Amino acid sequence: MNLKYHKIPKEIHTEEELDELIAFNNEVREHNNNVRQYYAGIRRQLLELAKEAYGEKSNMYKYITKYRVHNYPTPTMVTTDDLQRRYKQTQDEKMKQERAIERAERHEEITKQAIEYCISHNLKWTPSTAYDAANNHYLDTEIASREGKEVYLKHACDCGKWIAGERRCSCGNRRIYWNTSMDYDFRGKGYLYPTPD
Repeated sequence: MNLKYHKIPKEIHTEEELDELIAFNNEVREHNNNVRQYYAGIRRQLLELAKEAYGEKSNMYKYITKYRVHNYPTPTMVTTDDLQRRYKQTQDEKMKQERAIERAERHEEITKQAIEYCISHNLKWTPSTAYDAANNHYLDTEIASREGKEVYLKHACDCGKWIAGERRCSCGNRRIYWNTSMDYDFRGKGYLYPTPD
């Protein structure tokens, strides 16, 4: 059996390509095994001949005994696991690129909305600062709309009350300030909540 050397690609893009390479790899593995068995058979025959002609204590018999069948043709040393790993790496890289494109498109859309917000509220902005400018204005506006209103404190203090805008809770025991959730922004996402200092 004579197999031509087949170059294994570093990137495997489809399951069909993966299946073809695995089938080829199995064919090569079977070929290597047949060659190994062939040389092992020759070795056994040589041992029998050397034993019969020179005896088990002869140098010839000892030399053949030390010989191991390992230098057989190996068209490829790539295993099935290697192929599957390359396929997974290719798919992971493809997914990473797609996510990067999605993030860039999402960032572009949010920046566009931030610029529109800044223009509608007569804010100073540049393409790189529009998002922060819109967020800061939105936050200031929302805090101002709650100024002077009583706010319930769930865990901040035993008194459980705070007048928004004041430095301390109703009993004066804890300093209170506004905080925001991680997803809070000018589009109305997230929430604003009081928290103790």
